[in-house]
Amino acid sequence: MGDQVWGDHVVSTHGGYLEEACLGAALVVRGSPRHVDGVGFDPGYLTARAKLSPNLAPAHICNLISGDIPSNACMLLHHLLNRNRDPRLPPGQHETKNFPVLQYGPVPKIDKATWSLKVGGSVENPVNWTWDQFQTLPMTDMRTDIHCVTNWSKFDTNWRGVRLDDIIERVKPKPTAKVLFARCYDDYSTNVPIEDVKGGQAMVATRYEGSEIERKHGGPARLLVPHLYFWKSAKWLRELEFLDYDDQGFWETKAYHNYGDPWKEQRYRTS
Repeated sequence: MGDQVWGDHVVSTHGGYLEEACLGAALVVRGSPRHVDGVGFDPGYLTARAKLSPNLAPAHICNLISGDIPSNACMLLHHLLNRNRDPRLPPGQHETKNFPVLQYGPVPKIDKATWSLKVGGSVENPVNWTWDQFQTLPMTDMRTDIHCVTNWSKFDTNWRGVRLDDIIERVKPKPTAKVLFARCYDDYSTNVPIEDVKGGQAMVATRYEGSEIERKHGGPARLLVPHLYFWKSAKWLRELEFLDYDDQGFWETKAYHNYGDPWKEQRYRTS
């Protein structure tokens, strides 16, 4: 993507994105209709006073711009800032090759000799698996992208563990069960609708990239629900309870969104 000529202005670009203030730092466009890659905007003016990040979602871009903004100007911004964007990247996210470590407290030390996973609540067959017993369950591989509420996404991560489908098949939740509530060894908790852990969407993971999950990443076992923001993929898992009602977990009680869809930017509650 080369420099873009808008009227008498040349806007420098870099790496496929607008490098500097694309319509930023009081850029004013006047004159006859213009077209960029076939996307046009009407005569008039456009003033912007925000240096824009290439990872900002279009809604954020429009919020940052001050002045009288024609609707087709926002369309043009959307086009320019997203034409080289990976379609797997949700709005407001940036890709990282690293695996950032985030939790609200210290990393717990968990001995697999004493580890257990209790599964109960509104089920026909509650269980309490030891580590060795859990290892006899069917293991499945999952290759997936993950998205953190703190704006990073990591593509093509590889996990191995027991699918929630296989756990559900064994414990048999009652028809009234609606929510899966996860509790962890560090007293963390979170809630996920049961429908979001069925159909191969979720697992209790015990391996990452071919090795046991490191303590800092939730080992020896963590919940993995990758289509939701990563706070729903609770680390250091010790209990799964099927509930007939919804209940809020650690971050949900602190104004985080109750569901957490990264494609809808459901980071925080709006009311």
